[in-house]
Formats: sequence, C-alpha cells, structure tokens
Amino acid sequence: SSSGSNQHESEKGNPAVTTVDDGFEHLVSENRIHRSIYVDPQVFEAELRRIFGRNWIYVGHQSQVPTPGSFAASWIGQQPVILPRALDGELHVLFNRCSHRAATVCQERNGTSRQLRCDYHGWTFRLDGTLIAPTFADGYDSNGFDVADYSLGRPEQVDQYRGFVFANLSPDGPT
Repeated sequence: SSSGSNQHESEKGNPAVTTVDDGFEHLVSENRIHRSIYVDPQVFEAELRRIFGRNWIYVGHQSQVPTPGSFAASWIGQQPVILPRALDGELHVLFNRCSHRAATVCQERNGTSRQLRCDYHGWTFRLDGTLIAPTFADGYDSNGFDVADYSLGRPEQVDQYRGFVFANLSPDGPT
C-alpha cells in the first residue's frame, strides 16, 4: 500500500486474498502476484503438500479406459498413477510404482494390456494392482514373503462423478 503498511487485506476491511497463514501472503495482493510465486521451490513444496496431498485431484475419465485391459497414466502432483480397467470391468487407481523397488510400472501414456509388468525386475501385476508373482519367486524367503503384501499402492480415497475419476492422497482430506 502507499502508506507502507504491512496489514493483510482483511485487516483493512477488504476480503483476504489468502485465508491460511502460509508465509506466502506477502507475495499476493488484490491486483498482482509477485513473480517468485511461480518459481520458488518452497511455494512448490507447499502446493504439493496442501493442494495435491490433501485434495481431490482429477486422474481421468472412464471413457479413456473403455474396455477391460485399457489403461491411462496420469499424475497427482509428483505421484504417477495409472487408471486401468481390470479384466472384470472394474476401474482402479494405482500408483505407477513397483512395490519392489519403486520403478515405473507403466511406461506408456495409455494403451491396453492384460497385466502390468515392471521393467526393472519383471514383477507382474494384475490390472487391479495385485502382484501375480515376483520374478524368480524361489529366491525369496517363503516364510517371510507374502505376495499379498506387495500389491501396487493406491491413493487413500478414490471416487467417480459422472464418469470423472478423482483421487485423494489423504485419508482425512475433504470429502
């Protein structure tokens, strides 16, 4: 302001531009945004945490995966996800990371497949994310290794609205 005051807009009787004290409110005013908001790594990390880590994010539309075996890849912030239609016709949202060594499971943006296979060690998963079998299964301790423990990860919440598929990484994010 011309008076040099550091008051927030809400303190001057105007609606606040930001409603949460995140340490970045000084970068935003009623009629301009400081250029650093677009390139500051701290702002980016805060966005990942507060927006992509707690809110419903669009991951795809059911029309992108019309038939069993079809899939589409997407992102929730920096977390890669896959939207496959399993062979039983059910839609799933899965993290696009192998449960063994976190290598990317699905390299293509979209397509069809009867299963998902990690290129790193060859672990193979059903389209619902369950592990079929690790490569060289006899090399794992049969007493401590349970295939059920190595399914592909999933977002905490998944829902659809009129064919639009959304996911939320937080178990306690908004409904």
